[in-house]
Amino acid sequence: VYNEAYPFPLGKEELEDASPAMRLIEIRKVGNDLAIVFCTKRSISQRVKLGHGEVDDSLLDEYDEIVAKKARAKQFFDVVFLRLELGLAEVRIDIDDGMLSEDRNISFENIENTFNGICEKELGVSGQALSRVVNIFPVIDILYKSDEGTITDIYFKTNEGSTKRERMKRGGKDLREEIYHKAGTEKLKEVGGGMDVYRMSLRWKFPVSEDISTHPCYMLPGKIDS
Repeated sequence: VYNEAYPFPLGKEELEDASPAMRLIEIRKVGNDLAIVFCTKRSISQRVKLGHGEVDDSLLDEYDEIVAKKARAKQFFDVVFLRLELGLAEVRIDIDDGMLSEDRNISFENIENTFNGICEKELGVSGQALSRVVNIFPVIDILYKSDEGTITDIYFKTNEGSTKRERMKRGGKDLREEIYHKAGTEKLKEVGGGMDVYRMSLRWKFPVSEDISTHPCYMLPGKIDS
């Protein structure tokens, strides 16, 4: 059913009748590489801020904000990008604005398992085709110190042992250029300190047409020993 509308998403009624099973929809050659595109319907959870008219006003007076969790079905386009000359595979999951981290993890596992199953069934590749991973932790510091993308979320550890998180609202400026962040990093340099960035999100904006743009996000969810 996804083929009927691809490369566009299904309509609301068609999506309701669609199977939640992930489907291989296209294998596209991109330069010397291959993009393997999958479509799926997933039920995702979103946190929605409630305001006047949605909850009793007495509750709004008592709390700073009231947030509800809302589940809804949506079509996603996920890609396994094969860099043939490098012998690498990139798993690129389609995410929704406000999508919870647990839903992103489920999405990643879903495409990984689907791709592995296809490799075993169609190519006779036993085991897990995507079982080997590349440690890209060193890339975090390189990207932070570059002018690549717009940093929207960052976790770091100071040389005194504290851990911090800074997050910019959607549409905000690059955290690297935010006054509070710049002042803090400059002060650390003055006192001979420093910070280790261990988790970060970058976003880019690419125009698709005059009225439409895409905003790919690259999340590097590193961890640091306590």
